[in-house]
Amino acid sequence: MFLDISKDTESGAHELDVRIKNATGALLSAGATAQVVAVVAERLADTVDVPAPAGRVVVATERGVLLDDVVHTEVSATTAAWEALPDLAAWIECADRAVPHVLALVDHEGGQIATGTERRGEPTAVGQEDPHEQKVRGGGLAHRRMQQTAENVWQENAREVAEEIRSSLRPGLALVVLAGDPASRAQVREELGELDDVQIVELEHSGRASDGGDDTLRAAVAEVIEEHAAAAEQALSSELDERLGQGRGVATGVRDIAEAFVQGQVGTVLIDAEAAAAEPLVPDDHPGLELSAATEMDAVRGDLALIAAAAVTGAETTIVPAPMVRGASAAALLRWSETG
Repeated sequence: MFLDISKDTESGAHELDVRIKNATGALLSAGATAQVVAVVAERLADTVDVPAPAGRVVVATERGVLLDDVVHTEVSATTAAWEALPDLAAWIECADRAVPHVLALVDHEGGQIATGTERRGEPTAVGQEDPHEQKVRGGGLAHRRMQQTAENVWQENAREVAEEIRSSLRPGLALVVLAGDPASRAQVREELGELDDVQIVELEHSGRASDGGDDTLRAAVAEVIEEHAAAAEQALSSELDERLGQGRGVATGVRDIAEAFVQGQVGTVLIDAEAAAAEPLVPDDHPGLELSAATEMDAVRGDLALIAAAAVTGAETTIVPAPMVRGASAAALLRWSETG
Protein backbone atom coordinates (compact mmCIF):
# COMPACT_ATOMS: atom_id res chain seq x y z
CA MET A 1 0.00 0.00 0.00
CA PHE A 2 1.35 3.42 -0.99
CA LEU A 3 -0.78 6.55 -0.79
CA ASP A 4 -0.79 10.29 -0.29
CA ILE A 5 -1.06 11.24 3.41
CA SER A 6 -0.91 15.02 2.93
CA LYS A 7 -3.31 17.09 5.05
CA ASP A 8 -2.50 20.59 3.80
CA THR A 9 -6.08 21.67 3.00
CA GLU A 10 -8.93 22.72 5.27
CA SER A 11 -10.58 19.33 4.79
CA GLY A 12 -7.26 17.46 4.66
CA ALA A 13 -7.97 15.09 7.56
CA HIS A 14 -11.31 14.03 6.04
CA GLU A 15 -9.75 13.60 2.60
CA LEU A 16 -7.05 11.37 4.09
CA ASP A 17 -9.67 9.23 5.83
CA VAL A 18 -11.43 8.79 2.47
CA ARG A 19 -8.18 7.84 0.73
CA ILE A 20 -7.41 5.27 3.42
CA LYS A 21 -10.92 3.80 3.20
CA ASN A 22 -10.77 3.55 -0.59
CA ALA A 23 -7.26 2.08 -0.55
CA THR A 24 -8.03 -0.61 2.02
CA GLY A 25 -11.20 -1.45 0.09
CA ALA A 26 -9.14 -1.87 -3.08
CA LEU A 27 -6.68 -4.06 -1.17
CA LEU A 28 -9.51 -6.31 -0.04
CA SER A 29 -10.85 -6.49 -3.62
CA ALA A 30 -7.38 -7.46 -4.85
CA GLY A 31 -7.52 -10.59 -2.71
CA ALA A 32 -5.90 -9.60 0.56
CA THR A 33 -7.22 -11.37 3.63
CA ALA A 34 -9.40 -9.48 6.08
CA GLN A 35 -6.64 -9.94 8.68
CA VAL A 36 -4.02 -8.20 6.54
CA VAL A 37 -6.40 -5.41 5.53
CA ALA A 38 -7.19 -4.80 9.19
CA VAL A 39 -3.47 -4.59 10.02
CA VAL A 40 -2.86 -2.09 7.23
CA ALA A 41 -5.92 -0.01 8.15
CA GLU A 42 -4.84 0.09 11.79
CA ARG A 43 -1.34 1.24 10.87
CA LEU A 44 -2.61 3.95 8.50
CA ALA A 45 -5.10 5.14 11.13
CA ASP A 46 -2.11 5.87 13.33
CA THR A 47 -1.51 9.12 11.45
CA VAL A 48 1.85 10.85 11.37
CA ASP A 49 2.14 14.62 11.59
CA VAL A 50 4.37 15.58 8.67
CA PRO A 51 4.33 18.56 6.30
CA ALA A 52 2.83 18.16 2.83
CA PRO A 53 3.53 16.76 0.36
CA ALA A 54 3.98 13.32 1.86
CA GLY A 55 3.31 9.70 1.02
CA ARG A 56 3.29 6.57 3.15
CA VAL A 57 4.07 2.99 2.25
CA VAL A 58 2.89 0.05 4.35
CA VAL A 59 3.73 -3.56 3.47
CA ALA A 60 2.08 -6.29 5.53
CA THR A 61 1.44 -10.03 5.58
CA GLU A 62 -0.33 -12.30 8.04
CA ARG A 63 2.84 -11.99 10.15
CA GLY A 64 2.31 -8.24 10.55
CA VAL A 65 3.79 -5.03 9.14
CA LEU A 66 7.09 -5.54 7.31
CA LEU A 67 7.64 -1.98 6.08
CA ASP A 68 6.27 1.41 7.13
CA ASP A 69 7.91 4.52 5.71
CA VAL A 70 7.10 8.14 4.86
CA VAL A 71 8.53 10.03 1.88
CA HIS A 72 8.26 13.78 1.47
CA THR A 73 7.19 14.01 -2.15
CA GLU A 74 3.90 14.24 -4.00
CA VAL A 75 2.12 10.92 -4.62
CA SER A 76 0.06 11.08 -7.79
CA ALA A 77 -1.76 7.75 -7.43
CA THR A 78 -2.48 5.15 -4.77
CA THR A 79 -0.90 1.70 -5.03
CA ALA A 80 -3.01 -1.00 -3.39
CA ALA A 81 -1.70 -4.40 -4.45
CA TRP A 82 -1.88 -7.96 -3.15
CA GLU A 83 0.93 -9.90 -4.77
CA ALA A 84 3.41 -12.63 -3.97
CA LEU A 85 5.97 -9.80 -3.78
CA PRO A 86 5.38 -6.19 -2.65
CA ASP A 87 4.72 -3.56 -5.32
CA LEU A 88 7.25 -0.87 -4.34
CA ALA A 89 8.12 0.79 -7.66
CA ALA A 90 6.06 3.95 -7.03
CA TRP A 91 7.48 4.33 -3.52
CA ILE A 92 11.06 3.91 -4.75
CA GLU A 93 10.48 6.44 -7.53
CA CYS A 94 9.14 8.98 -5.02
CA ALA A 95 11.96 8.26 -2.58
CA ASP A 96 14.48 8.86 -5.38
CA ARG A 97 13.01 12.36 -5.88
CA ALA A 98 13.31 13.18 -2.17
CA VAL A 99 16.94 14.24 -1.81
CA PRO A 100 18.13 13.90 1.81
CA HIS A 101 20.13 16.95 2.83
CA VAL A 102 21.29 19.16 5.66
CA LEU A 103 20.60 22.91 5.52
CA ALA A 104 22.65 25.12 7.83
CA LEU A 105 21.71 28.80 8.09
CA VAL A 106 24.59 30.34 10.04
CA ASP A 107 25.72 33.62 11.56
CA HIS A 108 27.99 34.66 14.43
CA GLU A 109 25.43 33.47 17.00
CA GLY A 110 25.55 29.92 15.72
CA GLY A 111 23.07 28.50 13.28
CA GLN A 112 19.83 26.72 12.46
CA ILE A 113 20.30 23.15 11.27
CA ALA A 114 17.52 21.47 9.29
CA THR A 115 17.69 17.90 8.05
CA GLY A 116 15.14 16.42 5.74
CA THR A 117 14.18 15.75 2.15
CA GLU A 118 13.55 18.38 -0.48
CA ARG A 119 13.00 21.59 1.52
CA ARG A 120 11.59 20.02 4.69
CA GLY A 121 13.08 19.89 8.18
CA GLU A 122 12.73 21.30 11.66
CA PRO A 123 15.61 23.69 12.47
CA THR A 124 17.57 23.21 15.69
CA ALA A 125 19.38 26.25 17.07
CA VAL A 126 23.00 25.68 18.08
CA GLY A 127 25.74 27.97 19.33
CA GLN A 128 25.88 30.57 22.08
CA GLU A 129 24.73 34.17 22.00
CA ASP A 130 27.57 36.73 21.89
CA PRO A 131 27.01 40.10 23.58
CA HIS A 132 29.52 41.61 21.17
CA GLU A 133 28.14 40.19 17.96
CA GLN A 134 29.42 43.02 15.79
CA LYS A 135 33.16 43.55 15.82
CA VAL A 136 34.04 46.53 18.00
CA ARG A 137 36.18 49.05 16.16
CA GLY A 138 38.65 51.30 17.94
CA GLY A 139 42.22 51.42 19.17
CA GLY A 140 41.92 50.95 22.93
CA LEU A 141 43.09 47.85 24.79
CA ALA A 142 39.55 47.13 26.04
CA HIS A 143 38.26 47.25 22.48
CA ARG A 144 40.95 44.86 21.29
CA ARG A 145 40.14 42.43 24.10
CA MET A 146 36.42 42.54 23.29
CA GLN A 147 37.19 41.98 19.63
CA GLN A 148 39.38 38.96 20.42
CA THR A 149 36.67 37.59 22.74
CA ALA A 150 34.06 37.98 20.05
CA GLU A 151 36.22 36.23 17.45
CA ASN A 152 36.85 33.35 19.84
CA VAL A 153 33.11 32.98 20.47
CA TRP A 154 32.36 33.09 16.73
CA GLN A 155 34.94 30.39 16.04
CA GLU A 156 33.54 28.21 18.83
CA ASN A 157 30.03 28.66 17.43
CA ALA A 158 31.26 27.64 13.97
CA ARG A 159 32.85 24.56 15.53
CA GLU A 160 29.55 23.64 17.24
CA VAL A 161 27.60 24.11 14.01
CA ALA A 162 30.07 21.89 12.14
CA GLU A 163 29.74 19.20 14.81
CA GLU A 164 25.95 19.40 14.59
CA ILE A 165 26.12 19.01 10.81
CA ARG A 166 28.37 15.95 11.12
CA SER A 167 26.02 14.38 13.68
CA SER A 168 23.11 14.92 11.26
CA LEU A 169 24.76 12.94 8.46
CA ARG A 170 23.44 9.46 7.80
CA PRO A 171 23.79 6.84 5.07
CA GLY A 172 22.37 8.14 1.79
CA LEU A 173 22.67 11.80 2.76
CA ALA A 174 25.08 13.33 0.28
CA LEU A 175 24.32 17.06 0.33
CA VAL A 176 25.04 19.86 2.82
CA VAL A 177 23.85 23.40 2.03
CA LEU A 178 25.43 26.34 3.88
CA ALA A 179 23.68 29.73 3.89
CA GLY A 180 23.85 32.88 5.99
CA ASP A 181 26.60 35.31 6.93
CA PRO A 182 29.57 34.94 4.52
CA ALA A 183 32.23 35.07 7.26
CA SER A 184 30.37 32.51 9.35
CA ARG A 185 29.90 30.24 6.33
CA ALA A 186 33.64 30.35 5.73
CA GLN A 187 34.35 29.43 9.36
CA VAL A 188 31.89 26.54 9.32
CA ARG A 189 33.24 25.34 5.97
CA GLU A 190 36.76 25.35 7.38
CA GLU A 191 35.66 23.45 10.50
CA LEU A 192 33.83 20.85 8.39
CA GLY A 193 36.83 20.05 6.22
CA GLU A 194 36.26 17.34 3.63
CA LEU A 195 33.29 15.04 4.12
CA ASP A 196 33.45 11.65 2.41
CA ASP A 197 30.84 11.25 -0.33
CA VAL A 198 29.10 14.49 0.69
CA GLN A 199 28.79 17.59 -1.51
CA ILE A 200 28.95 20.94 0.33
CA VAL A 201 27.29 23.90 -1.40
CA GLU A 202 27.41 27.51 -0.17
CA LEU A 203 24.54 29.87 -0.94
CA GLU A 204 24.94 33.63 -1.19
CA HIS A 205 22.19 34.24 1.34
CA SER A 206 22.45 36.32 4.53
CA GLY A 207 20.31 36.45 7.64
CA ARG A 208 18.15 33.96 9.53
CA ALA A 209 14.36 34.01 9.17
CA SER A 210 13.02 33.14 12.61
CA ASP A 211 9.69 31.95 11.20
CA GLY A 212 11.29 29.81 8.49
CA GLY A 213 9.33 31.74 5.86
CA ASP A 214 12.19 32.93 3.70
CA ASP A 215 10.90 32.17 0.19
CA THR A 216 14.13 33.32 -1.45
CA LEU A 217 16.15 30.86 0.61
CA ARG A 218 13.68 28.05 -0.05
CA ALA A 219 13.84 28.67 -3.79
CA ALA A 220 17.65 28.70 -3.71
CA VAL A 221 17.79 25.44 -1.74
CA ALA A 222 15.29 23.84 -4.14
CA GLU A 223 17.51 24.81 -7.07
CA VAL A 224 20.58 23.28 -5.41
CA ILE A 225 18.67 20.07 -4.70
CA GLU A 226 17.44 19.86 -8.29
CA GLU A 227 20.97 20.36 -9.62
CA HIS A 228 22.35 17.75 -7.22
CA ALA A 229 19.71 15.19 -8.24
CA ALA A 230 20.22 15.89 -11.94
CA ALA A 231 23.99 15.49 -11.59
CA ALA A 232 23.58 12.16 -9.78
CA GLU A 233 21.22 10.88 -12.46
CA GLN A 234 23.56 12.01 -15.22
CA ALA A 235 26.51 10.27 -13.56
CA LEU A 236 24.52 7.04 -13.36
CA SER A 237 23.43 7.36 -16.98
CA SER A 238 27.01 8.04 -18.12
CA GLU A 239 28.34 5.03 -16.23
CA LEU A 240 25.69 2.81 -17.81
CA ASP A 241 26.51 4.12 -21.30
CA GLU A 242 30.22 3.54 -20.74
CA ARG A 243 29.70 -0.03 -19.62
CA LEU A 244 27.30 -0.77 -22.47
CA GLY A 245 29.84 0.64 -24.91
CA GLN A 246 32.59 -1.54 -23.48
CA GLY A 247 30.32 -4.59 -23.23
CA ARG A 248 31.32 -5.35 -19.65
CA GLY A 249 30.12 -4.87 -16.09
CA VAL A 250 26.46 -4.64 -17.07
CA ALA A 251 23.42 -6.89 -17.52
CA THR A 252 20.18 -5.98 -19.26
CA GLY A 253 16.68 -7.46 -19.22
CA VAL A 254 14.86 -9.09 -16.34
CA ARG A 255 16.13 -12.63 -16.92
CA ASP A 256 19.81 -11.75 -17.40
CA ILE A 257 19.72 -9.54 -14.31
CA ALA A 258 18.08 -12.37 -12.35
CA GLU A 259 21.07 -14.57 -13.24
CA ALA A 260 23.42 -11.80 -12.14
CA PHE A 261 21.59 -11.69 -8.80
CA VAL A 262 22.12 -15.45 -8.44
CA GLN A 263 25.86 -14.85 -8.85
CA GLY A 264 25.85 -11.95 -6.39
CA GLN A 265 27.08 -9.54 -9.06
CA VAL A 266 24.48 -6.77 -8.97
CA GLY A 267 25.47 -3.48 -7.36
CA THR A 268 22.77 -1.20 -8.74
CA VAL A 269 19.67 -2.04 -10.76
CA LEU A 270 17.91 0.54 -12.93
CA ILE A 271 14.31 -0.36 -13.74
CA ASP A 272 11.81 0.92 -16.26
CA ALA A 273 8.89 -0.17 -14.07
CA GLU A 274 6.27 -0.30 -16.82
CA ALA A 275 8.43 -2.34 -19.19
CA ALA A 276 9.72 -4.69 -16.48
CA ALA A 277 6.18 -5.28 -15.21
CA ALA A 278 5.31 -6.64 -18.65
CA GLU A 279 8.25 -9.09 -18.56
CA PRO A 280 7.32 -11.98 -16.23
CA LEU A 281 9.92 -14.02 -14.41
CA VAL A 282 9.61 -17.62 -13.24
CA PRO A 283 11.78 -17.94 -10.12
CA ASP A 284 12.23 -21.70 -10.57
CA ASP A 285 14.02 -20.98 -13.85
CA HIS A 286 16.80 -19.31 -11.85
CA PRO A 287 17.95 -21.73 -9.10
CA GLY A 288 19.49 -19.82 -6.23
CA LEU A 289 17.51 -16.63 -6.85
CA GLU A 290 16.28 -15.33 -3.49
CA LEU A 291 13.18 -13.17 -3.60
CA SER A 292 11.32 -13.68 -0.31
CA ALA A 293 10.54 -16.12 2.44
CA ALA A 294 7.91 -17.74 0.22
CA THR A 295 9.02 -21.19 -0.89
CA GLU A 296 6.90 -21.46 -4.03
CA MET A 297 5.99 -18.79 -6.56
CA ASP A 298 4.66 -18.99 -10.08
CA ALA A 299 5.58 -16.38 -12.67
CA VAL A 300 5.86 -12.93 -11.09
CA ARG A 301 6.12 -9.46 -12.56
CA GLY A 302 9.63 -8.60 -13.54
CA ASP A 303 9.71 -5.29 -11.67
CA LEU A 304 8.58 -6.95 -8.44
CA ALA A 305 11.18 -9.69 -8.82
CA LEU A 306 14.10 -7.32 -9.40
CA ILE A 307 13.13 -5.05 -6.52
CA ALA A 308 12.77 -8.04 -4.19
CA ALA A 309 16.10 -9.52 -5.27
CA ALA A 310 17.80 -6.17 -4.70
CA ALA A 311 16.31 -5.94 -1.20
CA VAL A 312 17.53 -9.44 -0.33
CA THR A 313 21.06 -8.87 -1.66
CA GLY A 314 21.55 -5.25 -0.57
CA ALA A 315 21.78 -3.87 -4.10
CA GLU A 316 20.74 -0.31 -4.86
CA THR A 317 17.48 0.15 -6.79
CA THR A 318 16.29 3.11 -8.80
CA ILE A 319 13.27 3.59 -11.04
CA VAL A 320 14.24 5.37 -14.24
CA PRO A 321 12.50 6.63 -17.39
CA ALA A 322 12.52 4.27 -20.36
CA PRO A 323 15.17 6.14 -22.42
CA MET A 324 17.71 5.79 -19.63
CA VAL A 325 17.89 1.97 -19.96
CA ARG A 326 18.35 2.25 -23.73
CA GLY A 327 15.42 0.13 -24.85
CA ALA A 328 15.76 -2.59 -22.20
CA SER A 329 13.26 -3.22 -19.41
CA ALA A 330 16.04 -2.86 -16.84
CA ALA A 331 19.81 -2.63 -16.55
CA ALA A 332 22.16 -3.64 -13.77
CA LEU A 333 25.58 -2.23 -12.94
CA LEU A 334 27.60 -5.22 -11.78
CA ARG A 335 30.06 -5.31 -8.91
CA TRP A 336 32.23 -7.60 -11.02
CA SER A 337 31.96 -9.55 -14.24
CA GLU A 338 33.68 -12.54 -15.76
CA THR A 339 35.24 -10.32 -18.41
CA GLY A 340 36.60 -7.96 -15.73
